[in-house]
Amino acid sequence: MWYDANALVGKHCLLLGLLMVALEFILPRSAVILTLQIVGTIGFAGIMITDWLTANRWVRERSSSR
Repeated sequence: MWYDANALVGKHCLLLGLLMVALEFILPRSAVILTLQIVGTIGFAGIMITDWLTANRWVRERSSSR
């Protein structure tokens, strides 16, 4: 379970990072820092919450199949 959950978080963090790099090039220079702080904070919190819920669901599914 540990490896599956970490792989999922890693993929989502990579996608968040790619989004933030894209925003770095798209946004006007005056809005970059604040926007990236907001996107990074909300994105990371969203990743942690949703992936934690997914990992808990996996645990329930694996324990019920035994």
